[in-house]
Amino acid sequence: MRIDPAELRKKNLIRPDAFPYETRTGWVYDTGNYAAAAGPSCQALADWDGYAARHARSEAAGKYPAAAASSTMSTIPACSMSAWKLRFRPQW
Repeated sequence: MRIDPAELRKKNLIRPDAFPYETRTGWVYDTGNYAAAAGPSCQALADWDGYAARHARSEAAGKYPAAAASSTMSTIPACSMSAWKLRFRPQW
C-alpha cells in the first residue's frame, strides 16, 4: 500500500460535517475538526517530509526505524479529551 501513514490516519477521522457523531458503543461526539488538528503543523513538527532521508541514514547505520501516526480519545465521566501524540527519537 503506497499511502502516507498520516494521510491514512486522517482519512479515518470523523469528518467535521458528520457531527454529532454516535459511535457503535453509544458515545456521542458533539464537535471537532480532527483532520485540521493533525494537519501540516504536526507533520512539520515531526519533520515528516525528512523521514525518508533519516530512514536511509539509519538503515546505513544498521538501525531500522519506523514512522507512525496515531490519535487517541480518552473518555472519563467528568470530561472527554482527544490528543495527538508525537514521539521523537532524535538519534534516528
